[in-house]
This record gives sequence, structure tokens and C-alpha cells, in this order.
Amino acid sequence: MFCPKCGRENVDGSRFCVACGVDLARTTLPPNQAGEDTLDRLAPLRNARAEQSGALDQPETQGGEPIVLAAQYRIVRTLGTGAMGEVYLAEDMEMRNRAVAIKVLPPMLARNPRAVENLRREAMVAIRLTHPNIIRLYGFHSDGDLGFLVMEYIDGVTLEEKVLRSKRGRMSVEEVLPIAEQIAGALDYAHSRKPPVFHRDVKPLNVMIDQQGQVKLVDFGIARELRDSYTRVSGQEVLGTTCYMSPQQLDGETPSAAMDVYSMGVTLYECLSGHTPFYTGDIKHQIRTKRPLEITDLPDYVNQALQRALAKEPGERPAAAGDLVAMLAGQRPQRRRREQDVAPPAKRLALPDDLVEVAHARYAPLEGLAPGSREAQESQRQSVSGLGLPLEVKTVRTGIVFRLIPAGTFMMGSPRAEQDACVKAGARREWVQDETQHEVILTKPFWCSKLPVTQGQWQTVAGADPSYFRRTRADFPVETVSWEDCQEFLKELCEMEGVAGNTYRFLSEAEWEYACRAGTQTAFCYGDDVDATMANFNGNHPFGKGRKGKWLQTTVRVGSFKPNGWGLYDMHGNAWEWCQDWYGPYANGSVTDPVGPSSGVHRVNRGGSWSISARYCRSALRAGSTPAVRGANLGFRLARAAPSYH
Repeated sequence: MFCPKCGRENVDGSRFCVACGVDLARTTLPPNQAGEDTLDRLAPLRNARAEQSGALDQPETQGGEPIVLAAQYRIVRTLGTGAMGEVYLAEDMEMRNRAVAIKVLPPMLARNPRAVENLRREAMVAIRLTHPNIIRLYGFHSDGDLGFLVMEYIDGVTLEEKVLRSKRGRMSVEEVLPIAEQIAGALDYAHSRKPPVFHRDVKPLNVMIDQQGQVKLVDFGIARELRDSYTRVSGQEVLGTTCYMSPQQLDGETPSAAMDVYSMGVTLYECLSGHTPFYTGDIKHQIRTKRPLEITDLPDYVNQALQRALAKEPGERPAAAGDLVAMLAGQRPQRRRREQDVAPPAKRLALPDDLVEVAHARYAPLEGLAPGSREAQESQRQSVSGLGLPLEVKTVRTGIVFRLIPAGTFMMGSPRAEQDACVKAGARREWVQDETQHEVILTKPFWCSKLPVTQGQWQTVAGADPSYFRRTRADFPVETVSWEDCQEFLKELCEMEGVAGNTYRFLSEAEWEYACRAGTQTAFCYGDDVDATMANFNGNHPFGKGRKGKWLQTTVRVGSFKPNGWGLYDMHGNAWEWCQDWYGPYANGSVTDPVGPSSGVHRVNRGGSWSISARYCRSALRAGSTPAVRGANLGFRLARAAPSYH
């Protein structure tokens, strides 16, 4: 909440302003800042008491009915209010009632097209950040006149609250260092992206700490954009973050890593002293011209580190946030990483008991792929480094190998020109009309099996091989399996590996296309054309002649062709792959973690097969079969959720 007297931002629920001491309970915000014209259905929540509890309470109701936004998010209670909007705890009903935080934009901004577009752009950048110390942004949505952001919910406190609760209203160096290390990990990761991403509003209020001490940096680019848009739309400057801004940021220069390092320095200075370096008088003038006072009871090396971070000139500051932390700890900063290197993970995740790392799997970019693959490969490498997860793992007992697929955003479906070209080449119009292109956001990385499930793996888990094209070798795809048959296989696999019954699963349709494309927007992951050297389709790989001398069509050994940009094989042709979703029309607009309709007649098949032409093996092509049907062209591959920090 903002103090109406001095403009300082305070912890939501504070009684007195930390800067000027005014009684916040006896003052009111101006109408525009108070958000008085927020939709009436949210008005009953505005005064609800925020509680520090991880459990979801009984959802708030209006006239006895739950308050639901965008037909997906059931409001539970208010978490906080302020000039830049209201924040609510909500249940994501499409994700098994996952707890999320909903930030509702001030109506003045939600109704301004330019402000909404700017915020949407910043949100798209923030969504791509996947790091254990960065809060996840799930999406930017609208519901009537209401605009809102959906974020990961953290059960914890802000760094500002932690400082206020500390003895003497300040923290020791020993208390600050673990927090600083995690902030630095998040910033260095974001700064290493291509292009780099800058926070632009690092301060204690944007640092969350959960019950286990894990730090989450909040609002990459979002908070700054909110304030800039509010100032532009309302004509009123929103104060409260000036004291954390570098001279260059005050002067409106292009955002840089050095600006974030400065703001981090101010944040750490406040943690160690109880106040920012400049907090009274003409703050902007002091930021530009004055040298901060040293904190008298701290070691010289700590003060020297803070002075370096708060240097007026960017070139005099530590080159990276991690270097600042090293200096605070009395260590010499490490040699600067090369530009193409990424920040190390905050910690290495332990693998579940059913998985082991594939020791020989090393990241090696693949060449000669379609446009977009190189960026996807970099995203995969960043995810491996930032999350502390191996690139490849395999199951302990069955030896099924999985490849890490990063979280990300892509355009699902095909453009109209691709659909028309397929129809012109002989495809049936009804087979391509459901490929409407739309944006999909996948918020969590996952592991995808490198290859379709083979006949040998099926036999290991389920016994007799049901395949029509049986081989003496076990490395051909299993087929002639129904969706229902595969569910039994998944159950038995989980039992064999000693894990919960839903650990191994099909890919969702969105996950399948995302994994297949590997960053491409062409018809195939190899480009706009495919031939017999890239995939098995249309009888290009017969195994012999039948009784009448006709060449017989067949499946081929898995992994016979080169992989896509993420190291997955056989995404086109060979055998259709079952997906988890019911077949149905795509949702309109941008969607986050879609799971398809709740019911239907057909389950989705993807990828095409040995028996049909290339135009039906495209990345976007959709097909469906009833769950009980079996066919010599129906197989599947597996997915497994990657472990997370939260």
C-alpha cells in the first residue's frame, strides 16, 4: 500500500508508514489509486483480511455463488491492495485447484489499450523466465473490463517484512548473504538470456521468502511497466521506488544489468542498515551526486562492496550480481563468464528414485534444422543450467530414456496458408480446418521420452507384444495398442518403477506439438518439406513383397532418422502417437497449460504414420480415435513431470 502523504510503498496491512510515520489506518488513497471503480463483483473482497496460510480457505462468494474469473480462477481471499492493483489468492480449477495469485490491474489501465498491450508484451517476456528464484508468471488474462495477471502463489513474507521483524529493524550479514545469493542467481540468469531481461524494480517488496527460506524475485519488468503506464495514463507520478533507482534509471536511460545491480545494492544496504542510502530530503539529487554513508558497525569489505554497487557510474559497479555477493562475503569475484555462458543453478536437484541421469548425455547443438531450432536449443540449455536438472534421464528398471523439454510459449496450429497448401496437395479440408493457430503458454518443464515406446519395452512391462509388425528385434515401435491398453501399461510401469500411479503419462496435445516443433513454425520440425530420409511415411520404407508382388508397408526401427532440435526422434511418421486429450476445438486466444475438453468421443492422435502421405504427418495435423480402437499404425510415447523447487 502507498502512503498518501509521502508516496512511500509500505507492506500491505501496515499501520504506520515506514518513511514518514503517518497513521495509514486514518488516511485514504485518492480515488484513482484506491481502485474504487473495480468491478462490483470484487468489491466484497477488498477489505478481507489477508492471512499467511498456505491452505486454500472457503472461496469467497457473491450472493452465495463463488467469484470466478475467466471461467477458471475461483477467488479465495484478498492478499493485498495498493495503487497498482489488488492481489487475490485463487484456485486454478483447470489445474486441480492449484493455488495461484491473481493481480487485478487498476481499471484505469485495464481499459487503456496501449497500457494493456505494453503489459502483455512485458508479461510474454517474463513468462519465458524459468528459474528457481524467479516467481512464475502463468499468464495475462481479461474478463470483461477486468485485466489480471496469474502468478505462482508463495506462502511467505516479503523481504521488507522480514527486515521490519528483525531485531533492531535490520539484519546481520550472515542473515543477508543466503538471500543475496538467491537474488543474484535470479538476476544473473535473467541477464544472461538472449536478449537479456532486466528487472527494473529490485527492492525488498519485490523479494518473497517462503517458509523454507527459498527466495523468489517478483515482477520482472511488470511492476515498472505498471507504474510507467499509470503515470502516462493518469498524469500523476507514482512514487515509492525512487530510492532504489540508479542515476541512469532516474534519467530514463536504456535498462541494463548495471541498473539492477545498483538496485540490488540499495536493497542489501537497507537490509543491513534498516533504511535506504537516501531516504529524506531531495532523494533524486542525492542519488545523482552524494556518496552513501558507510554503515559503521560492519566490516570494511562489506561497506566496500556496497559502495561499489552504489557507484554513480555503471562501469564502476560489479559486473554481475553474483560478483556483488562474493564481495559481500569477503571473496574475490570469480572470473567473468563468457557471454554465451549462463548463471549456475542455485542448487542441484536430487533426482527421484525411479530415475538416473544418462551419464553420456551432454548438450551438443544440432545443425541443419529449421529456423527457430537454435533458439529452442538455447532455451533447453538454459533450462538445464538454471534448474539444475540433467538433460537426459532414464528409468531405473525399464531403461526408458527421457529428454528435458523447457517451459515456453509457442504458436500452436498452422497458418491458413499451410492449410490451403495441404488441401491443394490433396488433403481433405475437414482434416486441417481444426488447426486454428493460437498462442499456448506451457509454464513447467517436463521430460519427454526420446523415442516412441518400443515392442521390447512393452514386453518388459506388460508381457505379450500386441504389435501387428512384430520383429525379432525389440527396437521397433509398439503398435496395435488402444488408448485404454496404454493406460494399463502406464499403471504397470509406475508400479514397476515404484512411483505414484500418475507419474508416467501421455503428453497433452499442446505438449506434443510443442515438443515436436522444438522452436520451429514450419510444417515439419525439419522445414516445410519432408522426404524419405527424414521420416517413415506413405510406404517409403517397405520390408518386402507380398504374395502378389506388391511391396508391403511397415514401421521401421525407432531412431532411424535424425532428431529434432530438442533431441526427440520419430515425431513425424512411423506410428501415430496417442495424447492425453479428448479431441475438440481449440480455445480462443492465448491459453496456459491447456488440457483439452473435459469429455468427448475421440482421443487425440498426433504425428502421422507409415501408411499415409507426408501432408498428414505435419507438426500441426490433428487426428482422433475412439479410446478402445487398435490399429497397426497406433503407438505412443511418454511424459514425466520434472521435479521443481516449489
